[in-house]
Amino acid sequence: MVMSLGVVLLTLAVVGALAVERWRTSLGLDSSEPEAAVAQAPVGRWPIPAVVSARDRSRPAVRAHRPVQVALFLAGFILLLLGQQGLNTGFPANSSFVIWFAGLALLVVVEWQCSAIPLPERPLTRSDWTHPVVERWRWLLLAPVVLASIFIIDTVPGRSSTNSSLDVVLLWLLSVVGLVVASGVLPDRMPAVDLRASARRYGPEALLALAILLFAAVPRFYDLSNYAWSMSGDEGTFGTTARATLEGRLRNPFFSGPWGYPSLLFIIQGWFIDLFGGTVGSARMLSALFGVGSVLAVWLLVREHFGRYPALLAALVCGSMHMHVYWSRDAQNASAPMFFLPLALYFLDKGLIGGSRANALAAGFTIAASQFFHPANRLLIPMALCYLAYALILRTWQGREISLRVWGKTLTNGFWIAAAIIVGHLPLMAYFIANPVEFWSRTDEVSVFASGWLEREQGITGDSAFTIMVRQVWHAFLMPFSFPAHGHYRPESPLVGWPLVVFVAFGCALATVWFLRRSYFPFALGFWVATVGLGFTDGPPMTNRYTAATPFLAALAAIGLWGLASIAVKLLKAPRILAVMMATAVALFAVFWNFHFYFHDPNQVNLYSDGNSQMANQIAREAAPLGPGTTVYLSGAPVLWYYGFQNIPFIAPNAVGVDVDPMWDSSQTPPELTGPTLFVFIPARIGELDVVRGWFPDGTTTVHTLPNGAELFTSYLVVPSD
Repeated sequence: MVMSLGVVLLTLAVVGALAVERWRTSLGLDSSEPEAAVAQAPVGRWPIPAVVSARDRSRPAVRAHRPVQVALFLAGFILLLLGQQGLNTGFPANSSFVIWFAGLALLVVVEWQCSAIPLPERPLTRSDWTHPVVERWRWLLLAPVVLASIFIIDTVPGRSSTNSSLDVVLLWLLSVVGLVVASGVLPDRMPAVDLRASARRYGPEALLALAILLFAAVPRFYDLSNYAWSMSGDEGTFGTTARATLEGRLRNPFFSGPWGYPSLLFIIQGWFIDLFGGTVGSARMLSALFGVGSVLAVWLLVREHFGRYPALLAALVCGSMHMHVYWSRDAQNASAPMFFLPLALYFLDKGLIGGSRANALAAGFTIAASQFFHPANRLLIPMALCYLAYALILRTWQGREISLRVWGKTLTNGFWIAAAIIVGHLPLMAYFIANPVEFWSRTDEVSVFASGWLEREQGITGDSAFTIMVRQVWHAFLMPFSFPAHGHYRPESPLVGWPLVVFVAFGCALATVWFLRRSYFPFALGFWVATVGLGFTDGPPMTNRYTAATPFLAALAAIGLWGLASIAVKLLKAPRILAVMMATAVALFAVFWNFHFYFHDPNQVNLYSDGNSQMANQIAREAAPLGPGTTVYLSGAPVLWYYGFQNIPFIAPNAVGVDVDPMWDSSQTPPELTGPTLFVFIPARIGELDVVRGWFPDGTTTVHTLPNGAELFTSYLVVPSD
């Protein structure tokens, strides 16, 4: 306790002293500052946006205090490592938190002192071309969009789940095109394109983007049916619902399925199941596509805000991060938020702050499209409002006044974002307005408030609601660094893996402290909205509810890695190429570590499975090759029921399951065999095997075990001779 208090006091003293010194330097009160540099010094680096480059602004301070800064950098890095070592235990002592935070504080102050991370200097507004004729007749062009929207609102709620609603789909797509035309972002004629000049200008970036897509695709599409070998029950629910769309039982794209998930998700997933033969991998194909797109979206977002090298590091980290890979290969399509959140933030920045109406529309349509794939994408609505408020604040700082004139372009593009969200999302919105229970289904199930969990927790612990909620958010924040993972995916602490955890922590600290800087804002917003949202779900934090944060963890890891390498090189006067080599070496090591962690064993039970899931998968995979007419008699109660795990009917669609209750007894009449028949007995009911064997003595007995050799169940296969 005394040591922790001493570390805190020493850190506060150092941070305070350096902050005062930096303030004196920025105001020109330090006589060692050259007069020219003093004359150009900005008011401060935070919160007012920088006017001069970070590189020019930091040189005098680095020359004057390099030995001290080197010492503080080493001390901060060592404290961060020591603190993280304590956090890796899962339930660390308070001293570990103190040391960890002290190390982060010192590193952030050193970064502030030497301004190590070069940030792209972009104007707050850019020229945005709009069609002059459209500008004059815009409201008239919007009239058809309004009329189509009224028809959609009136028609959609009355449609059944089996109605394909092709007329609504066509009218909806036409209204989307109409909104784009009314916005004026389309040119009146196609300009001449110089292919050779375009290839020189955009070719290298296009090739790099293609390489990133290939790098992301290989680990996400490789042997999808067997990594993970165990298909979870929730995956089976998604798979069987998607297969139902092929059978005509769910055809309306503006409806809902299990847990209130939008039906369009299952329709598209059903297309992949039909196209790729109905395997486990076919049910996971859509999720893999979202995962690949997520890596590209992270690359775009980081490149826009930090430049080419950090973006490449982010693509390497995101493309290989084991949690990202796992959820990109899971049929629950939890990878949809990993794709839509960073992509929407990319367009929101270029639309609201960059002033591009085309990107504003792209942001709105991205948010609208995301609503058709996962309930967690609803986070994008409040995130868009936060971005709008942030853009208005930047406009105020730039113009030094609060007025509609200063805010005009931002508010105009905000209108187009809202219009694109409404028009692009309207059919599903109309359905949920008429069926609010379906809309809130998943939220009510996991919310600490609606599920009754908070009230029950108050009765169990005796703590106040505020105390419990603070603890929930705190545990959610610690999840990447220390808190034990729960849910479908349960790696050991730290969740992000030990090769990256220090860099994620530093990147998170930078984004949180400097969140008002344009370059850091989207990453701070994405991380903290996903984290606080996780804290408002019931029970301990679960990884399946944290997928929205995964791309931002990868981006923060790249930012932290690049930041530490840049600080080290700047303080030691090493060449810039050394920073690139150091950061690349660490990123490549993390790539190999993550791939080995996930792909070294296709059936890691402790990581993403359990005993019941193993039983269900082994039953299904034994029954599937038996073909049509197969019957499975399951003596599994009270541990396992046949249709309690939908992965069994998905993997073995031709089998008919029968739960045996009461138990088999020799006094009963033997069941009639109509085809291949599989009798399954859990260990607690193995005595019934002798009864069945007495009826059908020519069967085959198989004992099924876990990978560690523990017995799961015994099966007895009988194939009638006729």
